[in-house]
Amino acid sequence: APTTFAAWQRGEVKLRRASPQAPMQITAAGTSTFLSRADRVAVDGTWQARLADERWFVRHDHRLLDAARAYGTMAWPAADDPARSVLSGPLTLDITDVGPVIRAARRSGINLSTSLDGVTGPARGDLVMDGSMARMVIRGRVASDALALPTGAPATALADIVYDGDTL
Repeated sequence: APTTFAAWQRGEVKLRRASPQAPMQITAAGTSTFLSRADRVAVDGTWQARLADERWFVRHDHRLLDAARAYGTMAWPAADDPARSVLSGPLTLDITDVGPVIRAARRSGINLSTSLDGVTGPARGDLVMDGSMARMVIRGRVASDALALPTGAPATALADIVYDGDTL
């Protein structure tokens, strides 16, 4: 089953034109409020968007899976069909404790190895978003050198991940 995210979006859009001949300037800001569904990853946070030089730029900061923060920027060209617009941008993932994230991911339908049961500790990832608005792809590496196994033994780990809208 696809891994999808769920949130209510609320915001404000401002349109401005410095003169009749000047290009339209659009800015927007808002909040994402989690939408609880068993088959979705709940997301909440904030975002700001602006249209400049025929490109959209978005800065976002969201919490997901109980103990993770994902933040970064993304950009894409303004187009007649936004679903086909190619997007790009960095995404940082900060996980305060992988234990609650693993449990929340499973509740959201993400299949993770049982070898992760009972593992705790922080992790961080530097990821990249690309693809299109219709099919976003997120890829990169998440790592930690401060994990603890269920036995209390210290552990390190790294994972190369790819999220393509259908799988993680």
